Amino acid sequence: MPRHFIFLLLCLTCLCLVDIAIGSVYIPVWSVVQILFDKQAIHSASWELIVLDYRLPKTLTAVLAGAGLAVGGLQMQTLFRNPLASPDLLGISAGASLGVAVVIFLKNSLPTWAWLQGQWLLIGAATAGAVAVLLVLLWVAHHVSATSLLVMGFLFTALIGAFVNLLQYFSRPDTLQQYMIWTFGSLHSTSWQQLPYLAVVVSLGLGLAYLLQKPLNTWLLGEQYAQSMGVNSQQVKILLMLSVGLLAGGITAFCGFISFVAVAVPHLAFYWLRTANLKLLLPMTALLGAIVLLACDILCSLSPSSHILPINIVTALLGSPVVLGLLWRKG
Repeated sequence: MPRHFIFLLLCLTCLCLVDIAIGSVYIPVWSVVQILFDKQAIHSASWELIVLDYRLPKTLTAVLAGAGLAVGGLQMQTLFRNPLASPDLLGISAGASLGVAVVIFLKNSLPTWAWLQGQWLLIGAATAGAVAVLLVLLWVAHHVSATSLLVMGFLFTALIGAFVNLLQYFSRPDTLQQYMIWTFGSLHSTSWQQLPYLAVVVSLGLGLAYLLQKPLNTWLLGEQYAQSMGVNSQQVKILLMLSVGLLAGGITAFCGFISFVAVAVPHLAFYWLRTANLKLLLPMTALLGAIVLLACDILCSLSPSSHILPINIVTALLGSPVVLGLLWRKG
């Protein structure tokens, strides 16, 4: 097993360098290495600005978002024992979308704060929406089973989607375009000032996921069996909802909606390792999630047009065949 992780770490490192090198201005990979690690080397000042101020934060964002979304999906699929479960089905991402929709469509009707403007206003609204849904889910988790929680999450998603559609229906074309652009997802909008906050949120979510791997391994044999082995099912559900909420809500707040990573990547990790043991599957899923999102970002930058493709389009194009293949095998 260690050779798998070493191979993935090498792939991750190579993809990080390629992701930084490729863009509207191509920078040789060796020059990227010199800019990052050899301060004495002579290189272009414009290249240094592009690498350090623009592309490096984007690459780190892709690593954090890919790992966080993939682990969130793995936790959901383990808890509900449903191969298609993902954080999106719980309504957490939909809650973030509702927060952003309220700000964009009702911006002129809302009070303004001097300390919360522009991108920070959208991040704050998305975080508030995700947290609101998460708090409701945490309360519901005390009273219902895991299967019922999944159904209620689906209903939350549908209800929130109806509110967002209502806001879209009465919106102006310019605000509708702004919201649609946000839903495409972007790794470019996270600056060095915002990156530490994203890193803290993702680290907390991954830390909780690591602590939950042992009880979730027991959960694979059923909730009743887990309870018979001394697992506090209510506590596990609450902590897992908190972990998924931090990962999905925080990433959606900073990067917009990114689809299919949470659904598809855990299956890629499972088919590679051929084990359901979360002690091995969880770090493999995190690494593969970072690699997949980096690869998607590279494909976005290789667009033949002068515009960079939205990340959500590429993840959907690559992730949907994986989900379709899964449904085919299960059918």
